[in-house]
Amino acid sequence: MHSPRSTARSPAEGLDDDAQDGNGLELLGYNPNERELLEYKRRQNTVAARQSRKHKLEYQQHLEDELKRLQGECVRWKEKVALCQEMMKSHGIQPPSSVEEGEEC
Repeated sequence: MHSPRSTARSPAEGLDDDAQDGNGLELLGYNPNERELLEYKRRQNTVAARQSRKHKLEYQQHLEDELKRLQGECVRWKEKVALCQEMMKSHGIQPPSSVEEGEEC
């Protein structure tokens, strides 16, 4: 039986033990060229999986960097809002209540 992680099935899977005795690979139509092809495909799959994990990490890092940048921008805008509110108060104007204070960036 194949392992849970395996995606390729052995051509001998499901055949009785007599057909699998000895080198029997040629009897089953499984020659060394097919084995080499299977090994090549597995190597290619390993490389593709490695690249996929690398790209995923790079994308995650990009998102984290973007989050930090936007949080910094949010803080700067909050500072500008606070400054404008202080200027309005100093001129006797009540700032609009729609501006929410204390909301996290």
